[in-house]
Amino acid sequence: MVEDNPTNLFVKVPYKVETGEAERIAVDHVAKITPTGGSGQGSMLSAHLLGVHNAISMLSMRIKILQTFLDATKNGKVPRDHSILRRIASLCHQLPTIDTEQFKNDFINEYNDALLITYLSSITKGTNATNELIEKFNGTFDRHSSRRRPVF
Repeated sequence: MVEDNPTNLFVKVPYKVETGEAERIAVDHVAKITPTGGSGQGSMLSAHLLGVHNAISMLSMRIKILQTFLDATKNGKVPRDHSILRRIASLCHQLPTIDTEQFKNDFINEYNDALLITYLSSITKGTNATNELIEKFNGTFDRHSSRRRPVF
């Protein structure tokens, strides 16, 4: 407010851009993406994420097998084998408990950061496509306009 009137002021403010590992990975991935059907092999991140996906799928399948076995044992469809049950219990006790408030906050922050980077990557790709379209349009327009100019 300047003399009781709202006024826009531009002020120089110091800032620092900080990036985390998730941002660097996303930018690397977007920079190395090849078009679909291209002969390129894509980014190393794609191969890594495919490996992680396969590992998680295998883990999920094995957990379902254990869950099915435990349900069948509980319902009496399969006789109890205490050796196997002890091994399953030992496996479960090796897993860390990550049900703390700090973990939930950190997880939500990382998840939101990853979503933000995904959105920014999409915007960047869209802006790049728009820029290419404008360059093509300008190139075409310049060729047509140079043909129509009278030569003196």
